[in-house]
Amino acid sequence: MQLPRLLSNQLFDIIYIDDANNKHMTPKVMASPTELIQHSQQAANAWGGLAIATGNSMKPEKCFAYFLTYHVNNGRHIMGAIGDLLEPSTKILQKDSSPLPAHITIPLLDDPSSPIPSLPPQTASLMLGIWFRPASRGITKMGKNGMLWTDHLSSQPLPHAATWMSFSLQLYPGMAWGIAMA
Repeated sequence: MQLPRLLSNQLFDIIYIDDANNKHMTPKVMASPTELIQHSQQAANAWGGLAIATGNSMKPEKCFAYFLTYHVNNGRHIMGAIGDLLEPSTKILQKDSSPLPAHITIPLLDDPSSPIPSLPPQTASLMLGIWFRPASRGITKMGKNGMLWTDHLSSQPLPHAATWMSFSLQLYPGMAWGIAMA
C-alpha cells in the first residue's frame, strides 16, 4: 500500500538586491516554479519601487537571485536544479562570456527595468561581506570561526562576564546568520 504524498513540491527564493537579502516563499505550498518566479517578480518590483520612491535606484550589477525548488520523495527533500525552472526571459553574459539565465527584472529610476541573473544554488556569491551558496550548510566556516574564537580566548583569557558578552555579541550572531542562511 502506497501512502499519498501530502507535499510534493516546496519552492523558495533568495533575491539579493543591492545589499539586501529578500527571502520569499509562494503563498501556496503546491505552487509551480512559474508561480514562484511571478511571485518573486512582484516582490522585486515592490522593493525596487520603494527605492525609486525615495529617489534611489537599484544597481543591477549588485543584484541576483537564487530559485530553490525542492521535490519531496518519501518525506525527503531533494533540491532541484536551475534547469527545472521555466525558460528564462533573457540571458546575461558574464565576464568570461558564459551566459546566466535571468528570470526576473528590477525596476530602475531612468530605465523601465533591468534583468538580474538567476544563479545555480551551487554557485557561491558575496552577500554583505560573506560568501554564501544555498547548497552549502556553512558548517566548515562556522567551525573555523568557533575554533578561532576559542583560540583567542585561550591565549588572552577574559573574565567570565566578558567571555559571555563576546560570545553573545560576536561569535553567536556570526554563526546564527550562517545557520539561518543554510
